[in-house]
Amino acid sequence: MYDVQEWAGVRRLHRDGWTNTAIAEKFGMSRNTVASLVASETPPRYERQPARSMLDCFAEAIAAMLDEDPKAPATVVRERLRALGYSGGITILKERLAELRPAFVAARSYQRTTYLPGELAQVDWWETGIDVPVGRSWTEHERSE
Repeated sequence: MYDVQEWAGVRRLHRDGWTNTAIAEKFGMSRNTVASLVASETPPRYERQPARSMLDCFAEAIAAMLDEDPKAPATVVRERLRALGYSGGITILKERLAELRPAFVAARSYQRTTYLPGELAQVDWWETGIDVPVGRSWTEHERSE
């Protein structure tokens, strides 16, 4: 990995007309490296790979638990994960659940409702087999038969 000063120095010497071989000898690098630094429009920078979490291997199990009950407490999730081999703490689990929960809560397409006794009535539909006239009175119906 080359730093910004080397990148700038290589590009400056190349702009001043130096050959890649001469630049490579001056900086102690290969001609291919000089060519790639000259071709690069942006200075090199260090990018760290994101650290893996001990919860990564339990992602599917956590998703299944949240799919079943999106409001399950972290303590319950931790106990279920311990049976699968999780040995981590509760804090890291709470942070991960805080990230994941909104997606599972929002994904529900129904809402549980509760009613007090007598507050709601339901009726099942039943076909009687009798024709009930619509728009005419019973007496008119009987006369037409």
